[in-house]
Amino acid sequence: VGSVRVVRDAAGAGAPWRGIDCYTETDASAFFGRERAVRSLDRLLRDGGFAVVVGPSGSGKSSILRAGLSRIGWEVRTIPAGAATLDELHDAVRPGAVEGRRVVVIDGLEAVFRECSAEERTSLFDALVAAVEAGGPPIACGLRSDVYGDCASHREFAALVSSNHLLLGPPDEADLRSMVEEPAALAGIEVDEDVVDEVVDDVLGEAAALPLLSFALAETYRESDRQRLRRKDYRAVGGAQGAIARSAEIVFDSLTPPEAAAARDLIC
Repeated sequence: VGSVRVVRDAAGAGAPWRGIDCYTETDASAFFGRERAVRSLDRLLRDGGFAVVVGPSGSGKSSILRAGLSRIGWEVRTIPAGAATLDELHDAVRPGAVEGRRVVVIDGLEAVFRECSAEERTSLFDALVAAVEAGGPPIACGLRSDVYGDCASHREFAALVSSNHLLLGPPDEADLRSMVEEPAALAGIEVDEDVVDEVVDDVLGEAAALPLLSFALAETYRESDRQRLRRKDYRAVGGAQGAIARSAEIVFDSLTPPEAAAARDLIC
């Protein structure tokens, strides 16, 4: 199944949109549409040395933390959240580990509530509070909004989060237009105005607008002549609301019978 996905991904190589993947440090130049959120995050980090970006799944937390901060000049060191976070945190904030305009990013902090014991979480939160109070390198975390309340189990960490969080809502119309038009202009791709209008209408108000938009445009690019995106190409891939399902069907139809059976077992 993985090899089929890789082949399909390679077919869309060159698209300036990341599909359902988050934008990382290497994608900073193509990350647009969240400038206000990035500026707010930057202020939190400069003023208090700590910030938590809170939002629903798919809202673009990881992209803001990694590509957004990189775009405005931060050097990002990313630590995936989970059982090994504490050891990596100690290494990242030790004296001399971070110098200059660098930030430690803990991406997907909700994982510690799933993968760590209560004792491990307490140790991690103790270490985060101590690192901030010691005036070490700035630390930024991404946290899914549905587990925000779980942070209350640690009083000091809860207070830190409460006074240093950025609640991420859906992008507005201007943000969405920027997400469509700016990466295309950077890559020298023309996007018809009716495509821009339709994409924006399709995802406006959606919490997961960025991955929906980004995936649909990457698929539209695959369908197009790679120089201009037309409405017929956008509609051919199912638009923002249908592109993921269409792509999944294409991949599933390409599987061998054993692969298809394994895929059904994973889904069901």
